[in-house]
This record gives sequence, C-alpha cells and structure tokens, in this order.
Amino acid sequence: MGSRPDYSQSVLDLANLAADLATKNRFHTDRREPDVTASEYAEKVVLDFMRNITDHVFLNIQSNEGLMREYQTQVNENSLMEVNTAIGRKVKELFKLENDGVCDKPKSWLIKDFTYHRK
Repeated sequence: MGSRPDYSQSVLDLANLAADLATKNRFHTDRREPDVTASEYAEKVVLDFMRNITDHVFLNIQSNEGLMREYQTQVNENSLMEVNTAIGRKVKELFKLENDGVCDKPKSWLIKDFTYHRK
C-alpha cells in the first residue's frame, strides 16, 4: 500500500490542464470557438469530484495502509455500519454538502453504496 493520494492537487492539475487545452483551442480540430470555457470545464470536474466525494474518501482509506489499519480497528471496535455511516456523515458535515441521491456502484470495495452530494 502506498502513500495517500493528494486529491486536492489532482483537482487543481485537472483544472490547469483544462485551462491549457482551452487556451490552445485543442477541444476542436476545426478551430471553432470551444463549446466550453476552461472555467466551465474546471467547475464540471470539481463538481463531479464533489458529487462522489464519499467514494473518494473510502478509496483513499483503502489505498493508505495506515488509514486502512485504523479503519479495520474501528470496524472491529464498533461495527461496519457505524463506522461507514460516521464517515459519510462527517463528509457531509465538514464540506457543508447536501444529499443528492444514492450510488449503488461505488469504486471502493469498502462500501456497498454511498450518497451523492452537491453544494
């Protein structure tokens, strides 16, 4: 297990890439005006990340040896449902998000489903 991914840097890298692509007008080969501005694209990718943030948190746990060990300890001392629910609620609370439906196909194998979020 490697070090914990820095998602904030990944989002910034994606936004910078989008801005660079839009500036160079590489969205279209016929050199028309881009349909989406760099700012609009950046907002799209960040909102998509935020919508799935609970899944990202659990992916982070499973890819980080230390966090995974702590997660297993918490599950053993409490219950899987209690730990996962607490994490999901804390995501909503800390980021001040609203619920926006449920995904029953998470990428993380630590959870069966998760709540989508929006601002």
